[in-house]
Amino acid sequence: MEKDLAKIAPSNIQAEQMILGAILINNRALYNINEFLLPEHFYEPLHGKIYKSINLIISKGISATVISLKNMLGNELAFEEIGGVDYLAKLTTLALSIVNVNEYGKIVYDLALRRYLIEIEKK
Repeated sequence: MEKDLAKIAPSNIQAEQMILGAILINNRALYNINEFLLPEHFYEPLHGKIYKSINLIISKGISATVISLKNMLGNELAFEEIGGVDYLAKLTTLALSIVNVNEYGKIVYDLALRRYLIEIEKK
């Protein structure tokens, strides 16, 4: 049954990647979305973990960069399995064309709400 949900669960991995990459390029982009977008809104669990780590790094007054994230996530198996630093670099490349991170944040948030409603319907 959970596999069926995974097949139909509304998600947009590319939007998640664009958000993360945009924040890594310009940390100030986080302030446009962090009031409504939470780590648990990301469909891909590792993206949620990266987003949470970015928030933590920035809250400490440190720039969230590929290197600072690698230092925080470096020992996690899931991080290494997706490509580690190379994956983070890919995120920044994907986000070079992003104009409004807020739009992508709203997409991810809306899809998270849809998944939540699907879960409620299942009960």
